[in-house]
Amino acid sequence: MNEIVLSAVGSPKHLIFLFHGYGANKEGMQFLGDAFSKAMPSAEVHIPDGFSLDEKDEERRAWFPMLCEDSDGLGDELHVVQPHIIRYIDEVKNDYNLKYSDVILSGFSQGAMLSLSFGVLLNVKAVISFAGALLKPSDFLRKCDTKVLIAHGESDNVVPLEEAKSTERILKQAGVDVQMITSKNLFHAVDERLLNGAVDFLTRL
Repeated sequence: MNEIVLSAVGSPKHLIFLFHGYGANKEGMQFLGDAFSKAMPSAEVHIPDGFSLDEKDEERRAWFPMLCEDSDGLGDELHVVQPHIIRYIDEVKNDYNLKYSDVILSGFSQGAMLSLSFGVLLNVKAVISFAGALLKPSDFLRKCDTKVLIAHGESDNVVPLEEAKSTERILKQAGVDVQMITSKNLFHAVDERLLNGAVDFLTRL
């Protein structure tokens, strides 16, 4: 997997994986990686590139095609790439003899959907979702100890705030430790308020 790696201070005690959104690439997530690395020096941060969308434009990448409009359909798409992504996480984790309880998944938009769905499925330590939603809960949601932060713009016109609120309700009903922060007048993006909230969340894990 082509990736950016931000080293931990000393031998890593945690791993943070950051997944970019549809049509983007790993470089667009490095500002989050830098902030997370400072907030949790014991963590090694991995920022991978998704699969190429266009051979003529290597900057446009994704994790799954997003040909469907509903959560169940997108969940089916995510299932197709599930073995590849979990194998990647496992390879890094196993290199350091770490467990899923030492892993934190985070992402933006499509990357947040991936992080939420696989995070609760694998029972990782924590998930930080920026502008995302849980896909196909019937397939991915399990009883877990995962702590979840949902960070969302109130004016998001790509993944509406109601989808984030629905994810929060579903997770709470399943007994998941979830909290949510929002930012007024923010569209499909990460601003200082959401970033600071995520950093605070990390420092309290």
